[in-house]
Amino acid sequence: MPIVSLIVLVSLCVSTVALLGYWTVGIVQIVRTTVKVPTARAGLTLARSRGRTPSVCVIIASYNEEKVIEGLLNSLRAQDYPNVRFIMTLDRCTDGTAAICRRVIGGDPRFVIHEVSRCREGWTGKVSAMWSTVSDVPSVRDSEYLLFADADTIFSKECVSASVALLEHRGVEMLSLISTLQGNSWFELLVQPATSLELMRQYPIIRANRDQPRRAFANGQFMLFKADAYAAIGGHQEVRFDLLEDLALARRMEQAQRRVGVVLADDVLYCRMYPSWSAFANGWQRIFIEAANRRSGRLVRNAAILRIFGTILPVLSTCLLVWMLVEPSLAGDLHAWVLSGVIAGIVAYWSALLMVYRLAHAPIWAVPGFPVGAWIAGWLMRRAANDLRSGTPIAWGGKSYVLEDR
Repeated sequence: MPIVSLIVLVSLCVSTVALLGYWTVGIVQIVRTTVKVPTARAGLTLARSRGRTPSVCVIIASYNEEKVIEGLLNSLRAQDYPNVRFIMTLDRCTDGTAAICRRVIGGDPRFVIHEVSRCREGWTGKVSAMWSTVSDVPSVRDSEYLLFADADTIFSKECVSASVALLEHRGVEMLSLISTLQGNSWFELLVQPATSLELMRQYPIIRANRDQPRRAFANGQFMLFKADAYAAIGGHQEVRFDLLEDLALARRMEQAQRRVGVVLADDVLYCRMYPSWSAFANGWQRIFIEAANRRSGRLVRNAAILRIFGTILPVLSTCLLVWMLVEPSLAGDLHAWVLSGVIAGIVAYWSALLMVYRLAHAPIWAVPGFPVGAWIAGWLMRRAANDLRSGTPIAWGGKSYVLEDR
């Protein structure tokens, strides 16, 4: 065999070994997570046999959400939990959000509309609005549980019941649901699974549920607190400078040695995060920047990991497989062993992705697009790193923020 061909063959074999090892570990982690951490659906059975129903106050922050707010309101009105109140926090809204809220709510006494006209100086917009609600709305103060959720979510009718039951059953003081993501646009089908999987790689669910050592994580789309635990960590005022207040609150809970649960919603909570590509790209850049603790070097490293194991190695292994099938004598006496290893690496890759897509309730037919989605997600992280280094402002919730590279 020519020396060049030998070098290429050895390089491809090493790539296959790396692919097999990485995704085999991934499969083990997925299995461990599904065995040790229930989904929110486990709370449905618990709720049906519940005894008491502690008071719950649901607080929804809304900034110009006229396109999605009606769906959320209808799902809130359908909640079967008997001891719940809803506060619609309208944060500097200039569209039809307020009018839709009043029309859909009608005379439902469980709802309060709280309008916020300004953002506190130096605070992020959403955090300021949340703290305004906690501080100024009387009905918040006598609630045993506080539930913070986003306006682009949809609750199943038993969502509040299941979440309260699961929180109490697991003995945690904060429960966050990772919503079942919806959408049928090209970027939601192609890129969103890759961005979500990358975030879960950085913040594994199983580690977020440990007492020690914990990798603090929460999803701001749905965070249920025991009111006394929320008060003990200082609430939203302690994370007033954070663009990812959910992650910051989870870290505060860890520092206070308060137990946290993070579970997949498993169709108990739905969300369509971004309606357009520009909103998707900007939103995920913000998420990745904060998840990387505003460190451009970490963003570049994470992008490389995703692209290498999500795109480059699978493509190289596939090329090696085709090469070996075309030239059966390529690896000589080791042909059968090498061929088996290549197939094992490719099978591990696609098997892990099938498991992830199934858990996320993403369409299985979209799995073949993951290598492309991973490459684009890596590009988003690289662009986020460049924006962070150059001081490019980040627009979110009606404000712009200039972040400092750490």
